[in-house]
Amino acid sequence: SLERTAGLFVRCVISTWINRGAHVNVLCFDADPKDYLAAFPENDPTSLMVSDCFTNSFGKDDLQSECQYNPNTWDKLIDSTKCSVLVVDSLSTILLHQDFTHVYNTLVHLSRNAHVQQIVCIVHTDVHDESLLASLSYIATTTITLKPTVKQTDLSAMCRIVHKKPGGRAAVEEEQFEMTPELTICNIKKIQQEKAVPKAAQVDPTANLTFNLRLSEGEKDARDKVVLPYLKKPDLPEHPGTGSITYTLEKEDDFDEEDDPDDDLTF
Repeated sequence: SLERTAGLFVRCVISTWINRGAHVNVLCFDADPKDYLAAFPENDPTSLMVSDCFTNSFGKDDLQSECQYNPNTWDKLIDSTKCSVLVVDSLSTILLHQDFTHVYNTLVHLSRNAHVQQIVCIVHTDVHDESLLASLSYIATTTITLKPTVKQTDLSAMCRIVHKKPGGRAAVEEEQFEMTPELTICNIKKIQQEKAVPKAAQVDPTANLTFNLRLSEGEKDARDKVVLPYLKKPDLPEHPGTGSITYTLEKEDDFDEEDDPDDDLTF
């Protein structure tokens, strides 16, 4: 499943840091530390410390110990150990017991700790809403989202990488890779982004008509020069006066006095 693939991917990344000489501290909430350490060679634990936050998450074995779900304990743990890379596995489990604002502020505080060069948080995206994931992405410099491949196996996966550059721009890449039981990542291939399909040209409804509905430039100029009879000409003076209507009776016209009962017309 993708969960097993993600677990192997995290261990491959940890192994890479150890090979570079980094001291890695893992806050293990989702697995027994013994199972976590079993994947690494015997000489690696000198640079790898796995804190047991799985069997004693609430500090029941030690009445004086604080709950390890509490982010306040992480700062003390870092100060008491050599830690250049802090891995939280997983942040989703912590958010089931702690307020998001408290966890968020703690991550921001730890990112400014001089002893910590990098903080890695594993998040299960299917158990959180979009607003929470967006807040975590905001403080992250790099976000790696694992995706299943077409032929899904525990040793192969795809990932979408979003890396924020100092200038504010973000580089986005998608890669496919394989992993080995020796905790190495190999056969990395970039996935080419599919080009957007161009939109089909809109059909002109006047293309096949037997008459032309469009005007040429000359016809448009001629239309604009036409003076409509009901428009007032600004360059002509107005002449106040009276208006009258003259009607000449013809032979077949029959005048009747009853046609003007109010006697207000002049014939």
